[in-house]
Amino acid sequence: MADDALPGCAATRSPQSIAAGIVTGRLEYYTRQFSPYSGSQLQIVEIPRYDSFFGRAHLHTIATTEDNFLSRVDEGEIDQPFYGTAHEVAHQWWPGQVMGALVRGHGFLSESLANYSAMIVVEKTYGPAVARRVYNFQMDRYLSGRATQSREVPLLEVEDQPYIAYRKRAIAMYSLREQIGEEAVNTALRSYLEKYRDAGPPYPTSLDLYAELRAVTPDSLRSLLVDLFETVTLGTSRPSGRWWSRPARASTA
Repeated sequence: MADDALPGCAATRSPQSIAAGIVTGRLEYYTRQFSPYSGSQLQIVEIPRYDSFFGRAHLHTIATTEDNFLSRVDEGEIDQPFYGTAHEVAHQWWPGQVMGALVRGHGFLSESLANYSAMIVVEKTYGPAVARRVYNFQMDRYLSGRATQSREVPLLEVEDQPYIAYRKRAIAMYSLREQIGEEAVNTALRSYLEKYRDAGPPYPTSLDLYAELRAVTPDSLRSLLVDLFETVTLGTSRPSGRWWSRPARASTA
């Protein structure tokens, strides 16, 4: 996960409390909604902060920096260690259980799904108001990144543009979920997992995941899918739940 602290987080939390939160808050949701966890245990390993990242996921192990174990989250603030760890735990599914092809659009199959999954777990744990703050944070980071780039590609084609792979795609998935419902989105993700779990070549691409999302989206909302995933569109999901969009032509380098 990129080293981007969510707003309002104070820098004290024990390793035991973090581990307990993972068992009760992250693994249970992902296992219930997506598929069983692939291992018998999940280790959290404390490492020095040699680099500018929160943590990294490995098979059945999450390496996270030492400052994550020394955090205090005041009332009303976003729990950054919770969110960051939820993101890394989600990597046990994306791409831990289904590996995508290293072609155009591959970021959709890992970082985007991990960030979206973490946003949902935050909502389940802390409520919609806090999830909305996380959403707004992702939107702000996306717009900031977009302002510094010369060319933006549609979500289905992005490769190594973190402000899209981490930010905009999570925003798009969360916005789609607000329109068609959590169960519909999770049904698509479960179907994707069932079809391609532990698959050998040819590996799935972003188009395969997109096909599952299209299958659970009503015809009346197909234009929303186009805006979210097939074109470069600026937008925000307002508190009313309505989607506002303004198509934007991708600039050329």
